[in-house]
Amino acid sequence: MIEPGLNRYFLCVIFICISLSVIAGCDKYTRYKVLTFFFTGVPHPDIVSLPDEEIRGLTGEEILKRRKEDITIVSYAHGPYGAQQCFQCHSTSQTASFRSSADKKGKSVIKSEQNVSGRLVMPIKELCIDCHAAKSVNSAFSMGLWIHGPVSEGICITCHSPHASTYPYMLRKGSSREMCTSCHSPGLMLETDDHKKNEDCTSCHNPHLGKTRFLLKKDFDERLFN
Repeated sequence: MIEPGLNRYFLCVIFICISLSVIAGCDKYTRYKVLTFFFTGVPHPDIVSLPDEEIRGLTGEEILKRRKEDITIVSYAHGPYGAQQCFQCHSTSQTASFRSSADKKGKSVIKSEQNVSGRLVMPIKELCIDCHAAKSVNSAFSMGLWIHGPVSEGICITCHSPHASTYPYMLRKGSSREMCTSCHSPGLMLETDDHKKNEDCTSCHNPHLGKTRFLLKKDFDERLFN
């Protein structure tokens, strides 16, 4: 017969093993929180390890300072995603009653519909401009502006990641030149004299709105109207 104390020990070991197997699929910050519940001395996921030769002779405070200096930004997050406010765009059971009450009070970013495909609170064509109204078709029309094709159709995720990206503005590619040529034929565009300078497209063009179909910044700079 196993003693009661050993029973508790085995149960604890089993619980820890199950917990560790579950968090294996979680993000690094969730794993860190769970591991620090069970163990001490777990390094923070943003702290970079330093070679032994670099830390020899340094105090603990100096080592920590060096590690923090080596931390680099690896991701840019969309506001609601970074704030863990998924309910701003997605239908979730945890926020259904809150969205319903908010909807009764008038127009809100938070909607009550639950039957949108992909569990979005509204069709993707309407979702982005519900917050980014300055880039909507109505806004462009009111100012007599042309609007970039993907923007007019509300498919902002053609160029932007909806959650996070390693590039600023959550762009899907590292440069506007690389981004634009994924839709616009490089053979047609890059052979013109103005485009042979190998500059980023956004150095001359607005990505969303413009006075003419060429969306040139010299005619209208959309950054001044956001």
